[in-house]
Amino acid sequence: MKKMILFFLMGLAAVLLAACQTASAKSDTVDLTIEMSEFAYSPDTIELKVGQEVTLRVVNVGALEHELMIGREVVTTDSGAPRMFREDFFEGREPVIMASENEAEHADTNSEQGNDHDEEGNDHDQEGESEHGNTHGFMVSVPGNSQQEVTLTFTVTEDMVGEWQMGCFVDGGSHYAAGMVGKVVVTP
Repeated sequence: MKKMILFFLMGLAAVLLAACQTASAKSDTVDLTIEMSEFAYSPDTIELKVGQEVTLRVVNVGALEHELMIGREVVTTDSGAPRMFREDFFEGREPVIMASENEAEHADTNSEQGNDHDEEGNDHDQEGESEHGNTHGFMVSVPGNSQQEVTLTFTVTEDMVGEWQMGCFVDGGSHYAAGMVGKVVVTP
């Protein structure tokens, strides 16, 4: 009988410890800043865990306008220029966006996802494009010489697990082609 009680208490302790670890992981908060410049993100790799509440500050320290998109599988135009990601990191869960009034006038976000694309991602409805040609996915665009900051807040979910890419598709994809790419790694 004593052995059964001991095993029961050990099992209960293990369950409680696992629950505490899970609750602790889910309550983690992470504050990150990504600086955009010609033609790079700094840092160029960020690591996140499921359950973390992330505050991501996006700052343009460059002279040119830059954007941040996070996704997988680059879609190109008919001429081969990088255009957007086929899979959007924020699909179905747009982050909360914070910017001061001055910054909000210059920071642009685009989460329009309803345009017609064929299997290669070619856009058949050009009217819905932003000035950069992006029609799919969430992006933040900040003008150059602004030192402005746009803050995104979101919770990392199970379906975000894996490796993602950051990219800037400004100027017909030339920033992406020049190496303005980075990586987002999400672990369970």
